[in-house]
Amino acid sequence: MPEGYKKEKFWEIYRNLPVELREALFADETGDYLRGICQRAGIAEELDKISDYVRQVFLGTLPPENFEITIKKDLNLELETAQKVFREIDRLIFDSVRPVLEKIYHPEPVEQKTQKPGKQEMTQEERPQQGRRDVYREFIE
Repeated sequence: MPEGYKKEKFWEIYRNLPVELREALFADETGDYLRGICQRAGIAEELDKISDYVRQVFLGTLPPENFEITIKKDLNLELETAQKVFREIDRLIFDSVRPVLEKIYHPEPVEQKTQKPGKQEMTQEERPQQGRRDVYREFIE
């Protein structure tokens, strides 16, 4: 894929991102956290790739719940290392924008009628009318 296309697509997605994600994407603090996390995990050479995965989460192309398995598999990390890196990134970076990420990855469902399977809604004529005497019921004193 041509590099220009990737950049064009990135900026198109970026323009539509919520402000919180745009700010977090280029924040110095985000970069500092990532550098520290990679150094502590002994994978400083993977900083660029880890940063790219965080960018993908912010852009809506990599769900946060897939982050850990993705870095484990793609970077050939030990499970413990992948878990440690994910936990720190989740706590230090994703937590600050979690409500916005939730809206991207788990949008509120469109209001739907909740109905049990197999049951149909009653029509106006079928609904019991208040104040109306039921001729099929016997009056009990």
